[in-house]
Amino acid sequence: MKFTHKILFLFGLFLFHFSCNETNYLPREKGFLRLEFEKPTYETFSSEYSGLNFIYNDSYSSFEIVSDDKIVLRYKDIKIDIVLSDVELENLSSFEESIRNFYMFLEPHRKKSYQISIKEFTSVDNNRFAKVFEMRGPIASPLQFYVTDSTNNFLFGSMNVTEKSDYDSIYPSIMYVKNDIFSIIESVNWEE
Repeated sequence: MKFTHKILFLFGLFLFHFSCNETNYLPREKGFLRLEFEKPTYETFSSEYSGLNFIYNDSYSSFEIVSDDKIVLRYKDIKIDIVLSDVELENLSSFEESIRNFYMFLEPHRKKSYQISIKEFTSVDNNRFAKVFEMRGPIASPLQFYVTDSTNNFLFGSMNVTEKSDYDSIYPSIMYVKNDIFSIIESVNWEE
């Protein structure tokens, strides 16, 4: 019995000696999300109902026409939707009401964000005016915008994140879709 204990002790000492090496191991580095997107390809969307047309990125998005005045661009792979609502303005009061509705929809998201940046676009040639609100933080709609000609048409849009995730994780996807929103804003037109 004592002989067995000596052999086990010597075997354990042998393992301990050869397992302790002078090599210093570094802890594993943290992994970071890296998303690579395809180069966007653009197509033209035209609505027969309102005469609205614009270019959109069809590399990742697909259309869902909810009603004559509501369109959803779905980015299924990156879990983001762009919801567009086209309002036909009847008079100045309907324009003011559309602006009020936009700011009412914006308010709850604005309260939860920790930073807001506002960009304005003006195209005097096409008589188009746009305003984009980009919000950072744990919110469901990090980007909202409107485009109008102030007399006949008002297009309201919002970027909606469809799955709950950390803002840092989804930030590259938000920036990719943000570029698509700017393409929509720059190309939007209403044919009479």
